[in-house]
Amino acid sequence: MIRFRKHEFVFTADVRMMYRQILIHPDQRDLQRIVWKEGPDQPTKAYQLNTITYGTTSAPYLATRTLNQLAIDEKDTFPDASIIVQSDCYMDDILTGSNSLENTKELQAQLVQLLGRGGMTLHKWCSNNESLLNSIQNSGGYQFNNPAEMKPVKTLGVLWKPNSDCFSFKVTISQQHSYTKRSILSEISRIYDPLGLIGPIVSKAKIFMQRLVTKNASTAAYGAAIYVQCPSSESKSTYLLCSKSRVAPIKPVTIPRLELSAALLLSQLTQRVIKALNLTISAVLLYSDSTIVLAWMKKPPQVLKTFVCHRVTAIQELTKDFHWRHVLSEENPADFISRGVTPDSLQLKNLWWNGPSFLRNGIEIQELSESDPITDNDFICELKQSEKCSLLTNSECDSVFSRLISISNNYMKLINILSYVFRFISNCKKGVVPKGGPISSDEYKDAEVCMLRWAQAQDFPSEIQTISKGKQLPGKNCLKSLNPFLDNNNLLRVGGRLINAKVNYDQKHQIILPAKVSPNFGGLWEAGVKSFKHHFRRAIGNANLTYEEFNTVIVEIEGILNSRPITEISSDINDLEALTPGHFLIGRPINTVAEPELINVSDNRLSRWQRVEKLTQHIWKRWSSDYLNHFQQRQKWQFVKNNVKPGMLVILKEDNLPKCKWALGRIIDVIPGKDGYVRVVNVRTANGTLKRPISKVCLLPVKTHN
Repeated sequence: MIRFRKHEFVFTADVRMMYRQILIHPDQRDLQRIVWKEGPDQPTKAYQLNTITYGTTSAPYLATRTLNQLAIDEKDTFPDASIIVQSDCYMDDILTGSNSLENTKELQAQLVQLLGRGGMTLHKWCSNNESLLNSIQNSGGYQFNNPAEMKPVKTLGVLWKPNSDCFSFKVTISQQHSYTKRSILSEISRIYDPLGLIGPIVSKAKIFMQRLVTKNASTAAYGAAIYVQCPSSESKSTYLLCSKSRVAPIKPVTIPRLELSAALLLSQLTQRVIKALNLTISAVLLYSDSTIVLAWMKKPPQVLKTFVCHRVTAIQELTKDFHWRHVLSEENPADFISRGVTPDSLQLKNLWWNGPSFLRNGIEIQELSESDPITDNDFICELKQSEKCSLLTNSECDSVFSRLISISNNYMKLINILSYVFRFISNCKKGVVPKGGPISSDEYKDAEVCMLRWAQAQDFPSEIQTISKGKQLPGKNCLKSLNPFLDNNNLLRVGGRLINAKVNYDQKHQIILPAKVSPNFGGLWEAGVKSFKHHFRRAIGNANLTYEEFNTVIVEIEGILNSRPITEISSDINDLEALTPGHFLIGRPINTVAEPELINVSDNRLSRWQRVEKLTQHIWKRWSSDYLNHFQQRQKWQFVKNNVKPGMLVILKEDNLPKCKWALGRIIDVIPGKDGYVRVVNVRTANGTLKRPISKVCLLPVKTHN
C-alpha cells in the first residue's frame, strides 16, 4: 500500500481464478480427495482435485510460490513485470504503477504477457488514468467504464476512488436499541486502516473503549506519523504517508515514558517504511516534543534504569543514521493521535494532512544542545544512582584468598568473583586493551587454576616442593598412593593406571584437592551414599509423585544399595557369588524382575508405573557407574608388584545391565604392559571367558586375606 502511493500513474488488477490455473503434482493429488453425490439416491463418487483448492492450509503459499517462480523464470524476457510480481503482488491482487505514462503502459503489457506464460489472465482493471484502461481494452478486448463513472473499489481491504485517486473510509453503525461493550468493540474493529491515514479517529474510538472498560485513562494513547517531503524549485510539498497508534497500558505510566514509547514506535515504523518505499532518500529527520526523551537518547543506556534503558538502546540502534530534533507540542501532528479527533474535525486539520508549517516553509530546527541542563524529576528518577566504590589493597596473597573464601562456600561464585578481580587488574595495566562484557571461558579457567593452586599450596607445600625438584615422595606420605605429578599449570594431579584409557585428560589425571571435611569412618559407603543422593535429586527433579509412587522409588533405592558386592564369599575359583548387604538382611542376594529399558521413552507414552520404573532405571544407571569409578583408585597399586592376581573375584564394568545386576567374574590370567603393570586380564564369567582392559575391571571394595 505504501509503494502504491508513490506512483503518479497507478492501476490495479486481479488474477482471474488463480487457484484454478495451478495444477497439483499427480503424486500429491491423493491428498485432495473428495466424495460427491448427485442426489440422495445416487451412488457416492470419489474425485481427485487437480488444482489448488480454496480453504486448504497450503493454498495461499502454493499460489504465491507459483507466481514468484513464474516471475523468476521469465525475468530475462519481462524484467520489469518480474520485479512487480515479486514485490507488488499480494495473493491475486496487483497494485503498482510508475511516474511515467509510457512506462506504466509498458508495465501493463509485460504483466499480461508474463502471466500469460503461466496460463493466467488479469481482469478487474482499475486505474487513475483513462488511457491506461483504453490500452488494455484495445489489446485484449476488455470492457471498462469511464474512470470518472467508476465507483470506489476495494484495494487490499481499503476503498480506492480511481477518478480522484484517493482512499476513502466508510463506517456503517448498526442501529440498536442498546449497545454492549462487545458490540462497541466489534464496530471499532471493523475500521480497517492499515496506513493509519485516519489514525486520530481510530485512536479516539479506542480511547472511548478503554475509558468504558477501565473508567480511567488520563494518558490514553500515543502514536507516530511519517511525512514525505518532495522538494522542488517552487516549494517543498509535504504529505502524510502513514501513521501508527497505540493505546496506553491500563497500568499507570508516566508521560515521559509514554513519549519514549512513542519515539520507539516512530523508530520502528520509519525502518519499515524505508524498506517498503524502496526510494532514494536524502535525509531522515525524526521529531519529538519531549525534551526529556531527547535527553535520555543522548545518554549511554547503561546509566538508565531498566524500562528506559531497553527502549533507548533499541532507538539508538534503529536510528543511528538519522537525526533527532525537538518540535513544539502545538506543531506536533502526533498529538492528534494522543487526544483523538472526530471525523468532521480531522478533515480541517491541515497539520495532520501536510505536517508542521516549518517543514513546508523550509525552516530547519536545530538539534538540542547537549549542554542544556535537564533538571526535571521525571528525567532524573530514571537515572541509576551512582555507586560509591572503595579500593582496598593487600600485598599478602594468602590473606586475599582467605577472605575471599570466607565470603561464600559457593565454588562457582568464588570463581566468578576472582575472574572479575583478574580482569580489573588486567585492565589497569598500560598498553592493554580493556576487556568488557561477560566473562570468557579462558578468564574462568585462569581464575580456577589460580584458586586451586592456592588451595594446594596451603595443604601440600612440602609435597609440591619435593615433586618440583624431581624427587619421589616418602613411602608414608598421604599422597604417595596417588602417584602425584605437577602439570603445566603447577597443579598437583593424580598419576595412576588410566594413562592409556580413552577418556579426557581431566578424567585420567584428576586434580588433587584437600578434603578436610571428609568422614574419617565409613568413607567408602559414605561416598557411595553421597553419590546416590546426588543422582537421586537429579533423576527425581520436579516429578510429581504420589505418596505410594515415592515410597516405591525409595524401596527400589534400598534394594539397589543393598545389592552391591562387598567381598568374595569363598576362594573357590568356580564360585562367582559375592557377599552383599542383602545377605545380612535376608540371607541371599537381592534380585529384581527385569523390566524393559524405558530411559529413552517419552513420558507421555508411559503409564504411572512405567514412569516410576523409568526413574529407578535412571538412578541405577547413574549411580552404579559412579560407584564403580570409586573402586578404581590407585591406593593398592603404589608399588611395582603383582597387585591383580589370578583367582580374584572382580566386577566388570558393563553398560545396560538391569537393576541390581552386577557382572562378576574370576581372573584366570593377567597380561602386563611394558611398564610391568597389569594392563589386560582374562576373566571367567557365568557366560564364558572374556578379555578386558584393567580400566573395565573393578576390585571388590573389601580385600580378603587368605
